[in-house]
Amino acid sequence: MPISGGAFTWSNQRIDDETILEKLDRVLCSPKWNILFPKAVAMLDIAIGSDHALIIIHLQGLKKNYKKEFKFESKWLLEEDCTSTVQGSWEPISQSRNSHRFGSKLRRTKYTLIRWNKLKDRVKNQMKIKPQRIIEYYQGKQLTKENSLILRIAKRNLT
Repeated sequence: MPISGGAFTWSNQRIDDETILEKLDRVLCSPKWNILFPKAVAMLDIAIGSDHALIIIHLQGLKKNYKKEFKFESKWLLEEDCTSTVQGSWEPISQSRNSHRFGSKLRRTKYTLIRWNKLKDRVKNQMKIKPQRIIEYYQGKQLTKENSLILRIAKRNLT
């Protein structure tokens, strides 16, 4: 069975020209086992405190639907409306305990920033189109907050 995550399972843990890397360990399976576990994958784990790396077999395959971790981007601070976006989402929430209130504010700020950033990206992508075409497209249509922002920026870029 192929092993992903690295080509070598053993190292002499020396540096430069003295390094020796070998593939000493393998994963063997029979055709019958392969039929029983068709999604199985073998992954090489990191070697901590040993010269051998573990091989871990995931019988149901690897789950690829993971949530992306939220990270505040320092470049957002250069945007005009970042501060007002954070301040707007930090308004008081009516809950009794301070810890709940603080956690709720953090969660709300996180999701507000995620939406705000997506809108910024959408606006930047829209601005690749000629401003005149954007104005023509949105003219006579009912405007949402997002569309009105796009239209305002297009008109500003037109002049």
